[in-house]
Amino acid sequence: MVFQEPSASFDPVYSGVAQREVKSLRGIAMIRKRLSFVCRFLLSIAVLLVALLAGACAVGEAPKPGPAAGELGKPAPVAGEPAKPAPAAAPAAPAASAKPRKLRIMMPSEPNPVSQAWSAGDYMTEPLVFNVFEPLVDLGKKGEPVAKLATKWESSPDLTRWRFYLRKGVKFHNGADFTARDVVEFAKWNIEQGDRSTFYGRAALKDAVGVDDHTVDLIFEDPQPFLLLNARLFLIPPAAISRDNREMFTKQPIGTGPYRFVEWQRGQHIKLARFEDYWGAKPQIDDVQIVFRGEEAVRLAALQAGEVDWAYGITWEQARSAPKVPRIPSPETVIIRFDEFIQKEQTGVDPLFADKRLRLAVDYAIARQALVGV
Repeated sequence: MVFQEPSASFDPVYSGVAQREVKSLRGIAMIRKRLSFVCRFLLSIAVLLVALLAGACAVGEAPKPGPAAGELGKPAPVAGEPAKPAPAAAPAAPAASAKPRKLRIMMPSEPNPVSQAWSAGDYMTEPLVFNVFEPLVDLGKKGEPVAKLATKWESSPDLTRWRFYLRKGVKFHNGADFTARDVVEFAKWNIEQGDRSTFYGRAALKDAVGVDDHTVDLIFEDPQPFLLLNARLFLIPPAAISRDNREMFTKQPIGTGPYRFVEWQRGQHIKLARFEDYWGAKPQIDDVQIVFRGEEAVRLAALQAGEVDWAYGITWEQARSAPKVPRIPSPETVIIRFDEFIQKEQTGVDPLFADKRLRLAVDYAIARQALVGV
C-alpha cells in the first residue's frame, strides 16, 4: 500500500479525517517495522543458540566408524561377494619360561630300600613308592576302588580268577610300553617270593596268564573277595626288571608313575622329577627332594625357617607352631587291637581280655569324639 499526502482542494472536514487516518496508518507501519526488527533479532539469537548446542553435542559424541571396509577410500564388500580375510597379526613374542616348582620334604628317617617286602604302613617309603610305581587298582578318598593301570576288571563266580583290562598308551620311565607281559612277569616274581612278598602275603597268587597285550588274568589259590583293596600293593616294574634285572627294582626304581627316580644319595637325600610322558594329569610340582632328619625339633625349625615345604613326624603340640597344618583325607585307618590269639598260642592260657566286662570297660573308656578331632 502507498500513502500520499492530501491535496489542498480537499474538503477541510474530510481533510482532517484523512490526516488523522494517515497519521494512524503511519503509526501502524512504524510499529510493524519495529516488530520486524525485533523478530529478526530474536531469530538470529535462536539460530546462534542452536549452532552452539550442536557444536557441544558433537564434542561429547564418540567418533562414528568409517566405511565397512575399515579403510578410507576402499569400498565395502558387495553382498554375495566373499569378504577378503584380514591380514594375520604378527606372532607374539614367546613368554619367558616359568621357574620350575620344587617341593622339599623332610622325613624322620631314611626310607627302607624298595622291595616286594615293603609294608603298606611304611610311611617313610610311601612318598617314593607311590609316586614312582602304580598299581592296577588304587583306592579313592572314601576307600572305593579307582582305576589306575587297569581300566576295568571282572572276576569268576568263585573269586579265584580275576581279569584286568589294561590301560593303553602307558609308558614306563625308560620309554618301554606297558603291556600284559609286565603284569605276568611281576606276578611270577611274586609267586617265587611267596610270603616275602607283601602282596602275596595278602593274596596268594597261583598263576598269571596274558590273554592279549592289554588283558591279563590273575589266578589265586583261594577266593579273593578283597582283591581290589589289596591290589594297591601290586606295584609293577617293566618285565625286563622282574625277569632279568631284579636289583634295579631297589637301586634304580622304574615305574609308570607321575614322577621318575633321579638319585638316592644314602644318608643325604632322594630326588624325583616329573615324568613328562605320564599318561594321566601332569603334576604341578617339577622336582621333589626328600631329606632326612631324626630330631622332631629340627624338622619343625626347618619348616618354620622355610628350608623345607613339608615335614613328616611332628607331634601334635609342635604342629600348632607350624606355618600350616593341612588335613588330608586318606582311605587308611589306624586301629588298636589286642592280639589275643598270639597271647594264647604263646602262653596256653586264656588271655586277659577273655572277660567281657573288661572289654566293655576299655571300650567305654575310649574318647571317640576326641580322636576324630585329632
